[in-house]
Amino acid sequence: MEGDLLKEMSESSKECLGSLTKIVVEKREEANTVQREYMRKRKECSDLDAEISRKKAKLTRIVTAGNFLNHLTSQLDKLEEAVSTSQDKIDDLDSRVDSCQQDIDHCVEEIGACDQRVADAEEDISCIQQDLLERDNED
Repeated sequence: MEGDLLKEMSESSKECLGSLTKIVVEKREEANTVQREYMRKRKECSDLDAEISRKKAKLTRIVTAGNFLNHLTSQLDKLEEAVSTSQDKIDDLDSRVDSCQQDIDHCVEEIGACDQRVADAEEDISCIQQDLLERDNED
């Protein structure tokens, strides 16, 4: 009976050992699956970190471009103001040139009138001289 008991315990131990071995194999497979999942998630995180870095760099470039665009817009506003001021000065100078041209035209008319008076006076002098000569010749 003792032998049967040992034999039965031995078979029971074998069954138990087989079950434990099976459990160990299953747990190893689970551990390998969990480790593969961990590595996959770790790679995903690494890929996401790289994507975040690329997006941050792109965002930095966009912000820099935006700042530069704001600077250019400010410079353009200043240039437009300078052009407007220059145009006002040009318009003022054009008005003054027109006024000067009118003054010149008026002076030319007066010079023409003076020239005519001088010509008339020279003709009168010539007539008077002629009259004087004729009188001298009569005497």
